[in-house]
Amino acid sequence: MIQVSIEVDQGELRKLERRLNKFPEKTARRVFRSAGRKAMKIVQKEAQANAPRGETGNLAAGILMKLKERSLGVKGISLDVWLGLRLKPRDRSAWYGRLIETGWMLKLRDGSRKHIKARPFLRPAFHKNVRNMLKVFQKALRRSLDRLVK
Repeated sequence: MIQVSIEVDQGELRKLERRLNKFPEKTARRVFRSAGRKAMKIVQKEAQANAPRGETGNLAAGILMKLKERSLGVKGISLDVWLGLRLKPRDRSAWYGRLIETGWMLKLRDGSRKHIKARPFLRPAFHKNVRNMLKVFQKALRRSLDRLVK
């Protein structure tokens, strides 16, 4: 489990939220998703740059981003941005990335075990860019809202 402590200027976010709530729900969701995607793109690029490279380059190419909205009822929506590894199609699969990220135990034929050391690339990319990601999210949200007002 990853735990991150971040200080956020809640005043700025509240202003943006109030502005966002003035628009129709469909428009607000589109703007919100777009800002989330732009913010997470930074982490995706960093993870792809740090991913160990083999002959095929499938691991870096297999780092994907997915967005999922969750309704919070009266409070609005929550946007989950997931960065993970492509598991299909088989010819471009990067399933082994989780083993590289966390390390694993290899059982040898003679019955002994060998620990393969972790070489993380996803988590460090996230931790390194948390503050920048929030800035990009706020900036993208502000720009989109300004564009809608004009």
